[in-house]
Amino acid sequence: NKDKTMSRRKQTNPRAIKRDVSKDEDDNSIPAAKSK
Repeated sequence: NKDKTMSRRKQTNPRAIKRDVSKDEDDNSIPAAKSK
């Protein structure tokens, strides 16, 4: 059972990481647009 929960966490983590990365990219792109 523990192994199954760990595998589930690993599957959900990449999705969360992608969301965080997309947010960082959006935040970085906004200041760049303002500087222009």
